Amino acid sequence: MLAKIQPYVLLIKSRMFEVFVYVWCMLLGGLIASRGFLNINLTALGVLAVLLTALSVYIYNDVIDANMDRLNPKKKRRPIPSGKASEKEAMYLVYISAFIGLFVALFVKLEIFLICLAWLVFFWAYSTPKIRLKKKTLVKESTPAIGLFLCVIMGAIINGSISNTVLFAGVFTVLSTFFLIPAFRDHSDIKEDKMFGVKSLATILSWKRRLEMAISFILAFMTLTPLTYVNFGFNVILPIIVVALGLLVLRFLFPLMNRLEQIKYEKAFKYVASFYFLTQFTMVISVVPLWF
Repeated sequence: MLAKIQPYVLLIKSRMFEVFVYVWCMLLGGLIASRGFLNINLTALGVLAVLLTALSVYIYNDVIDANMDRLNPKKKRRPIPSGKASEKEAMYLVYISAFIGLFVALFVKLEIFLICLAWLVFFWAYSTPKIRLKKKTLVKESTPAIGLFLCVIMGAIINGSISNTVLFAGVFTVLSTFFLIPAFRDHSDIKEDKMFGVKSLATILSWKRRLEMAISFILAFMTLTPLTYVNFGFNVILPIIVVALGLLVLRFLFPLMNRLEQIKYEKAFKYVASFYFLTQFTMVISVVPLWF
């Protein structure tokens, strides 16, 4: 019995980080829309729907990209390229996750069902060999950004409405994902992406240009947030934390401009990830009435 379940457990574990990010973004939208007072029952169902939808699209991507992943030092350890799970088992998980995810979404709200359905169709088109949107310029970076934005919107729909505050959080999520992925998340995929014709910004731009993208975004966000936070319904905590985090991250990014060193790169990666999540968390703190 355990031997039969193990491949599915490994497949799920291999994508838990990605699933967590999408679930967190849905909670981000919900917490901001509800000012910290979530509709627990609907949010729990929404979390399950997002979790299963994200799992479905990412495991499907793993099936299609198995040959690519075998060339990647880290990704070759994943269940499919390593032989710990078969493509048949993975596809079974893809279909079951998609079906249950949509079924649960339908019980939340019709809008949530439609968004999850659109999410599935778009992400499958991203991976499906006959369509393979992944090979189109800018799509590799745009796809996760769009998915995360949809999750923020779903959280807001479940727990209130789509306000300017929610949109601010959604736009930050989109832009930070788009501008930071080429220098960090996609940096380790360059070799196989080039071999299989994937036109990501990481394969097109030099390391210096990709790092400049990341630095430019952080500088722009540090500059604009103090000027606009009041208009979007946040309190003064947000600009203070954003500027402090931004300065900390830039301290580790600028030294990489002239020379890419692995140890410094890995440290910078951790600080960039911290900037992403802590900024989102600060957005929540900036709208929650803490005096209650």
